[in-house]
Amino acid sequence: MAFDYILFDLDGTLTKSDEGVTKAMAHAFDFFGLKYESYEELTKYIGPPIFNTFIEEYGFPVEKAKLAMEKYREYYRSKGFMENELYSGMRELLADLKEHGKRLAVATLKPEDDAKRVLEYFNIDGYFDCVAGAAEEAAFNKKANIIEIAMAKSGGVDRTHTVMIGDRGSDVVAAKLCGVASIGVLFGYGAAAEFADADFVAETVEVLGRILLG
Repeated sequence: MAFDYILFDLDGTLTKSDEGVTKAMAHAFDFFGLKYESYEELTKYIGPPIFNTFIEEYGFPVEKAKLAMEKYREYYRSKGFMENELYSGMRELLADLKEHGKRLAVATLKPEDDAKRVLEYFNIDGYFDCVAGAAEEAAFNKKANIIEIAMAKSGGVDRTHTVMIGDRGSDVVAAKLCGVASIGVLFGYGAAAEFADADFVAETVEVLGRILLG
């Protein structure tokens, strides 16, 4: 299968972001006196919208969840987004894909401004035709909606030649809902069991490149 339109998740797919995200979560947790054993424990929150997590996991009412997000952003937007690294080989893969005429986009549940900040920090924003991110403080952000927004921003794409790449099972589920193929990556924050229904699984960035370029 030749994929002409390629959608990338951000955290755990393009970048290894756990240090900045977990420290920002800890900053918010500390403000509210929420307990956690280590930063590593907080990696489970990488992927789903943080705003939703405070509502669904901790029962915060909306206004309290908004305050929690303010505390999260105090840290993340000042330094957390820089406590991050591009996966080895990813920049080269993006360049190869563009050289082969592929159209690239980012589809992430991270707020769109934060996603753009990360792409610009790593100087990879120029590889992407568009960025689709979550609306801030919206309790009903769904990955399938983000994928649809990304495809719409691109002026329409052939779904039979479109693929969503992500590190969580929710990326695979969303891709199926949108009628596009999926690739689960094992170098992110998900587990292999999450990708039972993925069309492909990539253990490394090199393997991902072989899937995308043949």
